[in-house]
Amino acid sequence: YEESKDKRYFHFQSMSDMTIKENYYRSLGITQIQRPHNIYLTTTIDTGIVGLAALIYLLFTMLRTTLAIYRKRSKDPLGIQALALSGAFASIVTYGFLHDSLNSRPYALIFWILIALTSSLVKLTKLTKK
Repeated sequence: YEESKDKRYFHFQSMSDMTIKENYYRSLGITQIQRPHNIYLTTTIDTGIVGLAALIYLLFTMLRTTLAIYRKRSKDPLGIQALALSGAFASIVTYGFLHDSLNSRPYALIFWILIALTSSLVKLTKLTKK
């Protein structure tokens, strides 16, 4: 028993049972971790100020890009798509104050799909300049 007690700090269960981070906290005697219900605080805790700055830069760049496309092509179908994407990014920015949605797989997948759609919209806008 004494030998296994000393090795518990180096033993991690399989990833299906528990994540490595949860095992690490458990090895320190921390049994429950409350995460903040906010994507900005969670990002700051996980990645620091640099990660928070990168997240804010990404969100506001996407929002600014889609709004700029909408302003240029407001009567065009691409402008309407840009308005819809900017609304989606605005909802992520505001909902992020209330919920840590980027740590949830479905929300994270939707977030990255929105980024891909914005990138393709920028490309389409450049290809079909008026």
